[in-house]
Amino acid sequence: MAQTIDRSELKSDLHGEQVGEEPICDFCDTPIEIEGPVMYDTLRVMDMPNLQRLFNPPSGWVPDTLRCQECEIDTLEPATKGLDEACVIVHLNESNGIFSIDASSITIADGSPHDEGYYPPVVNPMLMSDTGDLGLARWIRVQWFVNHSHHPLTDSIWKEMVEQSKDVPPDL
Repeated sequence: MAQTIDRSELKSDLHGEQVGEEPICDFCDTPIEIEGPVMYDTLRVMDMPNLQRLFNPPSGWVPDTLRCQECEIDTLEPATKGLDEACVIVHLNESNGIFSIDASSITIADGSPHDEGYYPPVVNPMLMSDTGDLGLARWIRVQWFVNHSHHPLTDSIWKEMVEQSKDVPPDL
């Protein structure tokens, strides 16, 4: 799947993108050392009219989730229709306590174009607005919450998003 993602667009959109003040895994909260490459899930909203009506998502590629070595993946499954998704290997730079992506040597580990995957989960506008998490429109993120029942958002995500969705991946 990765060959369907335009590497030059991905590189251009992500390079220099600020990613916060502390690089920690978005899945297990492990601090991440920046001496070596890191894995990021990235997304680009392409054809999600309901989401685009509720929010004004960025037009290009944006970083979604940072992964530590223990949480790295080989494939972006389940993929979500309406979103281009790419799992990339990049470096992080730090300047004055702010971290940003150095995509000068980007590697695409896997990708999924917006016309592949499952119809997106029902978007909970309040939850997405409260968390500021555009990635909640991705099945791979929803699946993580469902599989980690200890997370405080799991019940809300299951009841308000998964149960209301028309095309739920079988692993959920």
